Amino acid sequence: MSNTMLLTTLYVQWILILLLSIGVITLFKKHLDIKLGMRHHGLEAGASFPIASVSALSENNRQIAIQQAQPTIFIMTAIGCGACSTLYPCLNRVAERNQNIHFVLMVMGEPQEVIELAARYALSIPVGVLTESMMESLETTIFPFAYAISTNHKVIAKGTINTEEHLQLLLDSDEFFELGQTA
Repeated sequence: MSNTMLLTTLYVQWILILLLSIGVITLFKKHLDIKLGMRHHGLEAGASFPIASVSALSENNRQIAIQQAQPTIFIMTAIGCGACSTLYPCLNRVAERNQNIHFVLMVMGEPQEVIELAARYALSIPVGVLTESMMESLETTIFPFAYAISTNHKVIAKGTINTEEHLQLLLDSDEFFELGQTA
């Protein structure tokens, strides 16, 4: 009889431990607030994005419109930036998975260097040269940095993006979905 009682007690203890573990994990998931770095840097959320179009380095320097029928992710990087180089290999994958979003990559550097970079990574998204005046109007000097822009040209989310996971955080951010729907 005591063996049965002991086994029952052990089963009840394991069930309680399992339930407590599930409760703790649930609480951590609700309170774990992973955010992009430098979210408070640059243009304010809700502000008008100051650039309407940029010149692409391919297709006869055609203009790349920022204001689209779909949201835009405007990514800023620089030649020689180590953190930026971790981002380039994933850009095509992320753009392919998110075809309802327009991606634009602007790179600080000499035009020939930017062309070579785009070719090295076989980038399929529009690529252009980022200028000092653009950086001033975008109120940032941090690389790599990205803005999510709504269809009516408003900043809806922003932050530093060093990896594919950071870019996905930007795409998954509450601001991107909530403000993107209403902005």
